[in-house]
Amino acid sequence: MENTPRDHPDHSHLVQAEGAIHNLALKINSVKESKQSEDVQETLKKLELLLITDVSKQSICDIAVSFFRTAIDAFQVRGLC
Repeated sequence: MENTPRDHPDHSHLVQAEGAIHNLALKINSVKESKQSEDVQETLKKLELLLITDVSKQSICDIAVSFFRTAIDAFQVRGLC
C-alpha cells in the first residue's frame, strides 16, 4: 500500500485485499484461541479426574506438585505462558 499511489488502478483492489486478509487472520486467530481454550479445559478436567482417583495413593502435596507441573507443561505446549 505504501508503494502504490492512490491514483493507481490497482490501489482500491489492494485496499480490499488487505482488508479481506486482515479479517481472515482475525478469524483464524479466534478459532485458534477457542481451540486452545477447549484443550486447556479438557486438560484441566483430566487432571481433576486424576487427582480424584489418585488421592488414596499419594499425599496431597505430591498430587498438587504433579497437577501444577502438568498444567504448566500444557500451557507451555500451547504457548500460553
